[in-house]
Amino acid sequence: MRSKLIYKFELFYFDCYVFVKFYPSKLQGSDERYSKAKIGLSIQEVRTLLNTCCKIVHHDMGHEENEDCLYGFIGQWYEKDNRLRRLSSIRYSIYLKQTANVFFQDQYHHNWFEILNLYCLSQMDYEVHKQKVSGLLHFFASNPTLSMSFLTEAGKDRFIDEFPNTQ
Repeated sequence: MRSKLIYKFELFYFDCYVFVKFYPSKLQGSDERYSKAKIGLSIQEVRTLLNTCCKIVHHDMGHEENEDCLYGFIGQWYEKDNRLRRLSSIRYSIYLKQTANVFFQDQYHHNWFEILNLYCLSQMDYEVHKQKVSGLLHFFASNPTLSMSFLTEAGKDRFIDEFPNTQ
């Protein structure tokens, strides 16, 4: 029987954007702490982990100083995603399924960007939400090295096919 894994949750604040990250605490000093796979979690443990992550985000959204923040989950890709030629990462797919069960469409604004493995949400006014999402996408467009790090190999191929002048 293995001992329980303990996770670290981090919220990275960048201007009006908050990015959610988590990793096993035993990988705290590792450069691969966000991308390590095969850590032996059962489906129920993954659900519990993501529910905890969603609770942390929901709690953070409740603070008055964060009411105009856009929250983002970036689904880090694994080598298996590239081997299977997935457009988006399996982690991204799991985020979408789990967060849909917590952040209901009638209470939150959502955006999904499959090729970037990016999921965003907020509770702010829709027009403000739309402007923040646009600002985030412009930021990524002006930082192609950062943007490309979010894409699977199939995602990079599709991106380059659709936007050939970005090479």
